[in-house]
Amino acid sequence: MFEIVGLTINKLPVFQMLDRYLQFMKHLKSITEEFVNYVLGSESSKGNCFGMCYTLSLFLEKKGIENLIKSVLVNNHDHHYILTLKNNEEIIIDPTIQQFYTHMPLVFIGKKPINYGTLNSFDLKYVFKFWGSPFSQL
Repeated sequence: MFEIVGLTINKLPVFQMLDRYLQFMKHLKSITEEFVNYVLGSESSKGNCFGMCYTLSLFLEKKGIENLIKSVLVNNHDHHYILTLKNNEEIIIDPTIQQFYTHMPLVFIGKKPINYGTLNSFDLKYVFKFWGSPFSQL
């Protein structure tokens, strides 16, 4: 039994494994782009990385795609959030990559760009500093 990016494959020939992998990645890109388009519309993704990653994470989990939210420094100074697949953290999903690179697709799925630092579990205290304001008024 083999496991490739969230798919369990029982001793299939290599071309069938590759075909399933490509189908999965195409499906992942399609549903992720549809979600991001729906949420952002024509708005900029700048400053929305955690909110987008959190809601996208829940959406993907509901679709049976296990994932993790990770934090990373971009260009050694921009604190940023992305997703990884739970059983293959080498594949990242960055639904707000356009805030750094306007020439990139709406959603980036692949190996992390060279200027992205080490992936870390996200720090809830750091997130709450920016996202906790509405809750402090309750």
